[in-house]
Amino acid sequence: MSIAPTLYEKKVGTLMTIREDDKSSLSTWKTYKDELAAALKVQYIELKDEKNYTVILFYDKRYLGATLKQERVKKFLKSIGYENSHQINHYLLKLKDRFREQVPDEVGIFLGYHFEDVVDFYFNSGKACLVCGYWKCFNNINRALYDFKRYNLAKENYMKSLLYQ
Repeated sequence: MSIAPTLYEKKVGTLMTIREDDKSSLSTWKTYKDELAAALKVQYIELKDEKNYTVILFYDKRYLGATLKQERVKKFLKSIGYENSHQINHYLLKLKDRFREQVPDEVGIFLGYHFEDVVDFYFNSGKACLVCGYWKCFNNINRALYDFKRYNLAKENYMKSLLYQ
């Protein structure tokens, strides 16, 4: 259900960790991942693939592409080691490389978090946020709360749609 905002609310991406201890969810994912992504009409990249878990970024190619074309986004990513590119895949491979050590702070760009909040999170080590929901908000509380509510509603509506099919 966590992917619902990406499917229905124009959220750029959703990060999901699938573990082996989740009643064979990991083996099911590895077997059917392409079929699942096609059925959901999303793209994905496995950012970290370990023995007992896999971290996956599900994303909408149109929205991620539009985000990565923004001048301020390109400038920020370049300042932290990304090369400017017209290819989404180049950015995703760099993100995957940075995932080897830890979850990089800039992952919020790829998830559609508000740009100002991603930058402030990066430079403030996540401290002194105003509100915390899907991400730590440092700036426009009303806008963040509105989006948090939209994303929660998308999850709720998605679950209801499954029940009433």
